[in-house]
Amino acid sequence: MNEKKIPCETVRDLFPSYIDGLTSDVTNGLIEEHIADCTACGDILKAMRMPEPALSDTKKGEGKVLDFLKKNKRRNIKILIGSVAGAIVLALALVYLRLFVVGGEMGGDWIACEVTVNGSQVVLDGTPMDSALCISNVTFTEENGVVTAHTKAVLASWFRHNGSFHATYTANTNEVRQVCINDRILWNDGYQITSLASEVYQTRHAYMGSMSANARTANALNVAGYLGSYTNELRTSQSPYTWVIRLSEDIPAEEQLTRESYMNALAYVMMGVIENLEQITYEYTVDGQSLTRDVTVEDGRYFFDGDIKQCAENVSTLDRLISETRLSISPTYRVTQEKSDGHDNLNVTIIVDTDQHIKSYTHTLLKDGKVFHESEDSADPYFSIENKTKLGFSRPDNSDKDLTGSQLEMAFSVKTPDGKAYLVQNKVKIPAVYGSNTVIKLKGSTEKGFTAEVINTYYFISDR
Repeated sequence: MNEKKIPCETVRDLFPSYIDGLTSDVTNGLIEEHIADCTACGDILKAMRMPEPALSDTKKGEGKVLDFLKKNKRRNIKILIGSVAGAIVLALALVYLRLFVVGGEMGGDWIACEVTVNGSQVVLDGTPMDSALCISNVTFTEENGVVTAHTKAVLASWFRHNGSFHATYTANTNEVRQVCINDRILWNDGYQITSLASEVYQTRHAYMGSMSANARTANALNVAGYLGSYTNELRTSQSPYTWVIRLSEDIPAEEQLTRESYMNALAYVMMGVIENLEQITYEYTVDGQSLTRDVTVEDGRYFFDGDIKQCAENVSTLDRLISETRLSISPTYRVTQEKSDGHDNLNVTIIVDTDQHIKSYTHTLLKDGKVFHESEDSADPYFSIENKTKLGFSRPDNSDKDLTGSQLEMAFSVKTPDGKAYLVQNKVKIPAVYGSNTVIKLKGSTEKGFTAEVINTYYFISDR
């Protein structure tokens, strides 16, 4: 006795999936067992497998069932397609609103902005550095005299194409001390702040023992861009607390002076924002010859005419230090070899930091090993830093145009108050670049001997 195991309605509901091969082997077996005993279901299955014109031969009731199953399948497909299309439209609408109407916050470094502060009134005028963007909204927050503008940018469109913006804010205090835009410091205590100073200032930290914190400062300054790849060693067991930077790439001799000036400049800034960092030691090779260069906080103090450690406390001080070092966001500029208005001299600044008082010193400029210029200068200070004498001069005068490309050195002798003269033991190289300024320190005593040391060289920078 044959007995149906499942109802006809259930089997017929499974026919579309069965025909498309979507049912399992177990389900297939049940369907086939059912239609073997049920002629009506078997006929419906045959009709569903036949082209539509053949349906005219099926029974009227079976045709209605078949039409229902096909219409149901088409309706489900339409619902699925409609749902997917609706989701795509909604996603596109949200993206459009995000890109062209609402916008997102952009970094302060991507906005060229000027700030004016008059009492409690703060005025911002700026424009995105990307011409494809427009500022859609500017809001302000204020805390302890620090006013921060928060901007959102959208893509330029037919209804919003002016990227520039003008925004004003009235602070709750008459002592606005700092103005920021998003994550960048724009203005501090009356001074406009460069983006580089803002970025470096925000990496300041108290202890140089954290290499990850040191790396944030080095990355902000783009140390690798100036000096090439390098490895690090931290010496923190005793003072002076020292960060050793070992350069991986050999330096060509013709680039030595420039690279060493970068070493000094970068060291001054890093020691300025890392509070307990007292010395940076560079280990490097020039044409295969191993060299070591120690840069101390004291060297930075001579260069900066002040305490570089104040840079960790005041971003305005840091901005002034960075300006004097001539460092920039990216070391892609070149040192000009051409004479230019206001930069027509080779400049040398002499710091007399000897262990005993000297009356005068004689400097001799050597061009390709031959004496080119010689002069005696009084050691009486016209500018004093805690009893250290700093003297400056510019040589040669504007009429001398034949030094570029030469090998220049300076030799010195000093004269003590008793009239005795002592030869400084070494010569120092200076770059034959118009607009350069080389800072040289004379040190020592009659007992230990006198030496000369280049503290830093910086240049008039051309962006051409």
